[in-house]
Amino acid sequence: MRIALLAVLCLALSHAASAKEYGKYDPGRLLVVSETPAGKKRGIDVAYLDAMLSDLASHAMRYPPRFDSIEDRQRAARDVTALSGMLEVLANDPAANPELLVRLGMLHSMGHNLDLAGAAQKASVTFQRLLSASPSHPRGNYRYGMFLAGTDRAKEAIPYLEKALAAGVPEAAYTLGMAHLSLGNTEKALIHLDDYHRRHPGDADAAKFVEALRGGKVEVRREVVDAAPLGEADHGTYAVMNTKGEVTNKAFRVSRRDSEWILEDRKPDGSWAEATSEADCRLSVSSADDIQGFFSSSDLAEISPTCVHSKAFAFCAYSLRKRPKSRGYVFVALTEKPPVRLRLARMAPEKAAGPGAVGNVVPR
Repeated sequence: MRIALLAVLCLALSHAASAKEYGKYDPGRLLVVSETPAGKKRGIDVAYLDAMLSDLASHAMRYPPRFDSIEDRQRAARDVTALSGMLEVLANDPAANPELLVRLGMLHSMGHNLDLAGAAQKASVTFQRLLSASPSHPRGNYRYGMFLAGTDRAKEAIPYLEKALAAGVPEAAYTLGMAHLSLGNTEKALIHLDDYHRRHPGDADAAKFVEALRGGKVEVRREVVDAAPLGEADHGTYAVMNTKGEVTNKAFRVSRRDSEWILEDRKPDGSWAEATSEADCRLSVSSADDIQGFFSSSDLAEISPTCVHSKAFAFCAYSLRKRPKSRGYVFVALTEKPPVRLRLARMAPEKAAGPGAVGNVVPR
């Protein structure tokens, strides 16, 4: 879910203000080639890169992005794609500079806000790689915490933001306050937002926001894009798909009897055998904490699942966060560490699993 904070007084917060024009840049200027005794050495014009990143961040570092025109947004998306591609080439070096990885993580974060496919997963991978090698990196912790907070993972974001703040990144106090606010902890939110205001006394918008929050004039609204809970519409027969996206002969059917979910396994002779009759195999509705154990954080940035599970497996429906009305299905084997997710194809009631069945695009 995306999180929106609404000030009843329509405060003119900096991010909500009218956007300035996004500049015109030539990503090709970034590449610098110099001659060395060992041959040509390729590098990046860091000053030009940072100028582009600064402009991009003022428009797309937070969701929703703010641009003066559709053309500006489209140009920004092209620039993010081009810059990411260039930096990924340099980041392929196992000894890649941490500062390079911070910038690449920022680009992927903004790519996610600009609806670029796969950008959220790339951001997670980049930041995790950076912090695995440099766990105390101040801005790495800040940018990763900011990314997590912006993808509805405020609880995960808080430790990174706290580490960044302790390491001397004062801007982290604002994001930390907003993360606590999104979790409903107004008291902690005010502590950190007051801290931010003390560090940035000239930020009039922050002062207005803190005043409104203290006066009870700010509410947290969640734009709900969660998948609808499992129900009668999800009763049916499902076939497991292989890694090539082909439907296999492994099939099962799911239904609910009274208040219990039932899964029946199809036997080789075509008959059905209940797989959830034993105590350890009975299905129960999965909590949000359960679901976080079934999927990676990068998956949860892209999808919103709803599941039932036993000790051995989970059956989940999900919607794409950017397509809330979509519906897909996945089987999760919980006996493996980490859990193994298998794509499912929903079968028409009268058809058996086999070539030609329609599948769903789901996380691998």
